[in-house]
Amino acid sequence: MKKLFFLLAASAIMFGTAYADTVKIPQSTGKATVVKAASDTLPDPGLSVNAIDNIILMIEKDSAYKVSVPKLCNGAIKEIREYLKSKRQYKENIPLLKESLSKEEAIKAFNEQYSKITAKYASAGKEQISYAAASGALKAIGDPYALFMDPKAYKAFNDQMKGSNFGGIGVYVRLNEEKKCIDILEVMEDNPAESAGLKKGDAIIKIDGKPVSEMESLQKANESLRGQPGTEVTVTVKRGTLDPFSIRIKRDVIKTKSVSGKMMNGNIGYIRMSIFAEKTGDEMRKTIAELERQGAQGFIIDLRGNGGGYVTSAIQTVSLFVPTRSSVVTLVKEGIKDNPYLSIPNTKYEALPMDILIDKGSASASEITSGALQDHEKAELIGTISYGKASVQKVYPLESATGMKFTTSHYVTPKRRQIDKIGITPDIEVKLPENKAIRDEKDDAQLQAAIKDITEKIAKSDKGNGTSMEDAVRSVCASNDFRFMSVMFPDGYEIKKSEMVISGGSHFEHYTVESKGGTRSVWFRRGSICSK
Repeated sequence: MKKLFFLLAASAIMFGTAYADTVKIPQSTGKATVVKAASDTLPDPGLSVNAIDNIILMIEKDSAYKVSVPKLCNGAIKEIREYLKSKRQYKENIPLLKESLSKEEAIKAFNEQYSKITAKYASAGKEQISYAAASGALKAIGDPYALFMDPKAYKAFNDQMKGSNFGGIGVYVRLNEEKKCIDILEVMEDNPAESAGLKKGDAIIKIDGKPVSEMESLQKANESLRGQPGTEVTVTVKRGTLDPFSIRIKRDVIKTKSVSGKMMNGNIGYIRMSIFAEKTGDEMRKTIAELERQGAQGFIIDLRGNGGGYVTSAIQTVSLFVPTRSSVVTLVKEGIKDNPYLSIPNTKYEALPMDILIDKGSASASEITSGALQDHEKAELIGTISYGKASVQKVYPLESATGMKFTTSHYVTPKRRQIDKIGITPDIEVKLPENKAIRDEKDDAQLQAAIKDITEKIAKSDKGNGTSMEDAVRSVCASNDFRFMSVMFPDGYEIKKSEMVISGGSHFEHYTVESKGGTRSVWFRRGSICSK
């Protein structure tokens, strides 16, 4: 099987594909048992019966929710029933399997049942029958973030998570099941939606004149926002207390960038993170370095409306501000040993004052980042309580260019705070007035609170503590990899203390390490490691 992706569940959508929160770190711990069917009568396109078998077995093995193979098989059968009914071809009852069957018995019985179905209902489309089976197995988990993706949806998902350019209008949205509309979480800069006048907080209620509530699904409605560059789409928008109005937008190749930055008030670096995409960690490092070069003495990181993304990128971001091997997040699963993820060696900006803006749209990877930096006391959070999603999914590449995702574990902050259905609570709560559009930065009470707070922190900050660091880093250093520790202390070591020190305009990371040879100090200086 191809490489796996991990996801953090966030009920946000990006440009028209079901978007959870992608994580790209932990490796699969094993392979699902491959069960060979007696016959495989389903050619491409579509999924073979062997592929469906293995989907069921992977779910049973990896899901965070306990679910039996017979139940998953029955979920597949039920969804096939519904598909055939929608095509008005359901001729006779398709029986379900006994829940008491063993794993092996259930797979064998399902294969026999599936072969009969595909033979009897061949005119209904074997491809769609196979997709219905996969979708039904995932629905049987009871996991709201489980999803089967056909080739079109899977390609779109991968494109947007990798930052690929594609045709659309340039918005980040959340599907609002309660109000049956599409909420705009963010309008991307330099893209059609911004030029047309769409705003963060707008709700799309019609697309090309058809009410979103009357469409087959919110997902399908959202997909209709995408299309070939140059084509047009008309969206009807509800904004605050204003009457609904329509805007015609010409689709274009969407320019995706997850991080943008600018200077504010002469010495504050403002950074907007719209998603934790594949290259976000690197973009974040470069943006901070550029703002620091321009004179930033403190940072405001805006995670409002950021529905999440790769956990890898969250870890890389947190690693910019905390000592190496600090706890970032811990994945937990019933019956499985906790799986902690630690910060990696990176350029450090730990001593610079920082605030993070969060709101109800900040979810998953955003909550990992803000929760970790709050726990480590590296940043204060300003705004309103976050979304409260702490589930992690894997994305599995499947046969015939399809894919699936489902929840495999949950996570907690470094101080083991629960996030799921609770959210991250800000240190300074600032609410924005309801039904009032933010026209410029002066209208943004949360941003203004952060500017005021960072300005005060910069005024109080120590610009140059430490006087003996240069002596500690005179020697030529061998590597900038933390594995250097294992070379220096092959018999094992324990970190007793870690701290960040600024001297002569440089940042130093200091560790007190205890090993069989005694206690030693190890210093990191931006890409070099020295010891004494």
